[in-house]
Amino acid sequence: MNRIADDICYWREIAPKALRNKPDEEIVAWIERCNQQGTLHIQRRSQTKLPESIGALQNLHTLILGECSLITLPESIGRLKNLQTLVVSLCEILTTLPESIGQLQNLQTLYIKNCKKLTTLPESIGQLKNLQRLDFSYCKNLSMLPESIGALQNLQTLYLKDCENLTTPLKNIGTLQNLHTLILWYNKNITMLPECIGRLQNLQRLDLRGCENLTTLPESIGTLRNLQELNLYHCKITALPDGIGHLQNLQKLDLCGCNISVLPESIGQLQNLQELNLCNCKITALPESIGQLHNLQELNLSSCKMTTLPESIGQLHNLQELDLSYCKITTLPKSIGQLQNLQRLNLDWCKSLTTLPETIGQLSNLWELSLQRCYKLTVLPESIGQLQNLLRLDLRSCKNLTMLPESIGQLQNLNTLDFDNSQNSMVVPESIKQLRNGVVRVFDRMSLKTLLSMFPE
Repeated sequence: MNRIADDICYWREIAPKALRNKPDEEIVAWIERCNQQGTLHIQRRSQTKLPESIGALQNLHTLILGECSLITLPESIGRLKNLQTLVVSLCEILTTLPESIGQLQNLQTLYIKNCKKLTTLPESIGQLKNLQRLDFSYCKNLSMLPESIGALQNLQTLYLKDCENLTTPLKNIGTLQNLHTLILWYNKNITMLPECIGRLQNLQRLDLRGCENLTTLPESIGTLRNLQELNLYHCKITALPDGIGHLQNLQKLDLCGCNISVLPESIGQLQNLQELNLCNCKITALPESIGQLHNLQELNLSSCKMTTLPESIGQLHNLQELDLSYCKITTLPKSIGQLQNLQRLNLDWCKSLTTLPETIGQLSNLWELSLQRCYKLTVLPESIGQLQNLLRLDLRSCKNLTMLPESIGQLQNLNTLDFDNSQNSMVVPESIKQLRNGVVRVFDRMSLKTLLSMFPE
C-alpha cells in the first residue's frame, strides 16, 4: 500500500464525500475495504485522472467508472489480474483505452458505453481470452474494431448499438464460434452481411434494426440453425432468401418498414415462429404457406398493401393477435372464424372494408375487436352476439354504420362500446338494455346508464 499512500491526494478525490476531509489513515482503510470487497464504483464528473496505484488492488473483481472526466485509463489497470467486470459509462471525453487492457486475463465483461469521443480500440483487446460480454453501445465516433476481435473465442454477446460511424463491423465475425447475441442497431455503414455470418452456429439473436442501408441478406443466413430472433426493423431489405425457411428455431421475425413486396413460400417452414411483424412493408399478398405457421401467436400486417388474406390464414390455430390496421382489405375470408385462440383483432382505418363474415362470431376467445374509422362498413353481422368473451368493441367514426344488430345485447361481458359524436343518428336496438354489466362508453363517453335512460321502461 506504499504507492497508495503516495497517491493519497488522488484517492481522496475519489473517496465518498463523507471521507474527503478525514485523515489519510481513514482513506487508506476505505481503499483496503474496497479491495477486500472486490468492488470499486467511481462516479464523479470532476474526476479527470485515476491514480496509477489502482493497479495494487489485486482483489478487485468489479470496477465501474461512471460520468467521469477521464481522457484515458492508467496503464496500471492491466495489473488487476482478478478483474472480471470493467464498466466505463458516460465518460464523454474518453478518447483511448490503454494497451495494458489486454493483460486482464480474467475479464469476462467489458462495457464501454456512451463514451462519445472514443475513436479507436487497442489491438490488445483480442488477448482477453475469457471475455464473454462486450458492449460499445452509443460510442458514436468509434470508427473501427481491431482485427484481433476475431480472436475472442469465448465471446457470447457483442453489443454495438448506435455506433453510427463504425465501418466494417462484421469483419472476422465468422470466427466468433460461441457468439449467441449480436446487436448492431442503427449502423448506416452496413450495406450487406458477409457470407461468413453463417458460421455462427450458436447465434440465437441477430438485431440489425435501423441499419437503413442494408438491402440484402446472404443465402448463408439459413445455416444459423439456432437463431431464435431476427430483427430487421426499418432496414431496406427488398427480399428474403429462400434459405430463410431453414431457420427451424426462429421464434421472432421483425421486418417492419422493409422494402419487401413478396414473401417466399419457404416462410411456411418456420415451424417455431411465434411473432411475425410485417408492419409498413410493401407486401400485396401473403403466400398460402403462411397457414403452416402453426405456432404463430402474433401477426402484424398494419399498413401493408394487401387487399385480401389467403384462406389458409384460418389454419393459424395458435394466433392470438392479428393487426390489419391501415390495410386496404375489402373483406375477411370466411376461414377467419377458425382462429379459436384469437384474442385481439385490429381493423382500425381499414377504409375499404365493407363487410365482416358471419363466421366472425366463431371467435370464442376474442376480447377486443377494433373497427375505428372503417368508413365503408355498413352493417355488423348478427353473429357478433356470439362473442361471449368480448370486452371491447370500438366503432368510432364508422360513419356509414347506421344501426347495431339486435344480437348486441347478448354480449354479457362487454364493458366498453366506443362510439363518438359523429354517430348520433345510429339506431341502437332495445336489446342494448341487457348490457347491465360494467360501464359501456357510447356517444363520446356517455355511460350505459345514461343511454338506458333514453328508453322508456
